[in-house]
Amino acid sequence: MKKFLFPLFCAASFALTGCQQEVKSEKVKDKLEKKDYKVEVIAKAELEVRIQGVNWNVEVKEAVYATKEEKPQLLAFFCANIDDATKFVNENIQVFSSFADKYEVENAKTGSHNNVAYVGTETAISIAGLTA
Repeated sequence: MKKFLFPLFCAASFALTGCQQEVKSEKVKDKLEKKDYKVEVIAKAELEVRIQGVNWNVEVKEAVYATKEEKPQLLAFFCANIDDATKFVNENIQVFSSFADKYEVENAKTGSHNNVAYVGTETAISIAGLTA
């Protein structure tokens, strides 16, 4: 019996810790709206038209754009997977920095969390659940 349980336990442990859950735009939107952010989910078809200068080097499903008191707070791109989010940030780090400068995002942070690449305020990123 022990010989059967140990491999089962190991497999279950790996499954629970080895995979990170995909972040959904609707959950991020809900979290931000509960804290009085105005949130817009931008569909994939609209992204390439509205957001200029980005290198679309990976599949981006949609984006979340959040403001508070008319000031941009978060722009988050929802990619197909974790690797794509990292690649997207690395390829577009200058564009993210320019966005933060242009819209005067206070103490802007850029990075990725699971399948999401983002630029925004530390507070908005935290509220959205995009930190470890």
